[in-house]
Amino acid sequence: MSIIDERPVSAFVVAEPGTRLLMVDANTFLNHVMAIPRVSRNMMSILSARMRRSDAMNIQRMRKALEMEQAQRELQYARSIQEGLLPHEPLFANEQRMQCVGRMRAAREVGGDFYDIFFLDTNHVFFVIADVCGKGLPAALFMVRAIAILRAQSGYDRRFADYAATLTARLNQQLCDYNESRQFLTAFCGIVDLETRTLRYVNAGHNAPALALGDQAFAYLAEPINPIVGMFDGLNYRVGQVVLTPGSALLLYTDGVTEAEDKDKAMLGDEPFLAMLNAVSSRAAGDLVDAVFSAVSAFAGDTPQSDDITVLALRWT
Repeated sequence: MSIIDERPVSAFVVAEPGTRLLMVDANTFLNHVMAIPRVSRNMMSILSARMRRSDAMNIQRMRKALEMEQAQRELQYARSIQEGLLPHEPLFANEQRMQCVGRMRAAREVGGDFYDIFFLDTNHVFFVIADVCGKGLPAALFMVRAIAILRAQSGYDRRFADYAATLTARLNQQLCDYNESRQFLTAFCGIVDLETRTLRYVNAGHNAPALALGDQAFAYLAEPINPIVGMFDGLNYRVGQVVLTPGSALLLYTDGVTEAEDKDKAMLGDEPFLAMLNAVSSRAAGDLVDAVFSAVSAFAGDTPQSDDITVLALRWT
C-alpha cells in the first residue's frame, strides 16, 4: 500500500522465527510484479474490498449521525412541550395576596422534575413540586403522566380538610396502575386558604421545604413525612397544617439543589442551603428563586449539572 500511494506504512507484521522473506523494492514491484495479470487483479480485488468496507463504514457513520440529529430534534421538541406544561411567569400577576415564582432547569434536554400551581376557587390555591426517579426521556414521560392525573383530579371540595391527602392518594393509585417499569416520584403539595392563610400540605418522601413565618428565619418544614408516590398502591397520606402570618415565605425545591456537587464531589448540603436562604436580604419570591440558582451555580462552578433543579417560591403579602 505504501509503495502504491507513497504514504507511510499503516500496518506491521511480526514474523515467526525461521520465516523466509522475499524483499521486493518499489521498482521491482511496480514494473515486474504488477505486470503479472493475476497479481495485478488480486491487488485490485484487495483494494476494491478495502474501499467497499470503507464505504460501508462511512455510510453507517452517516446513518448514525443522521439518526442522532433526528433524536436531538425530537428531544428539543419534547423539551419545548415539557416547558409548555409548566406554569409560565408571571404567575398570578394580578393577585395581591400572594407572590409566586417557579423555575426548572433540566440536567438533560428533558427532565423528571415539575411544579404546578393554580386556583381551585377564588380563595384556595393548590401547588405541587415533584421529582421523578431517574432522568431523561423516561422520567419526562412519567412526569407528564403525573401532571395529567393531578390536573384531572383537582376538582376541589372544601368540605374535606384532608383534600391534599386525598389528591395524593389518587395520584399514587393511578401511577401504580400500568407501571411495569416501577417508576415513582417524590412530591410536596399543599392547599392554601388565602382568606385564613391556612396551609394544609402533604410531604410524600420529598425534600422538606423551607418556611419563614413573617420576618422570622427560614426553617425546614419537616413533619409529617409520608411514603413516595407511584410504587405501592393503597397508601394513605397524613396532612400537616400551619397558619401563615403576613410576609411568610415558603420555598420548595428538588434534591438537585442540596445535592449539587462541586469539582471535589462534595454536596451543597441542607444546612449550608438553609444558611444561604437566611442570608438573602429580600423575601420576594423572585429574589429567593434567583438566590437559589445563583448559590447552586457558585457552588458547582464548572462542574456539569448532574440532576434536574427545580425551585418554587411562594410569599403571602
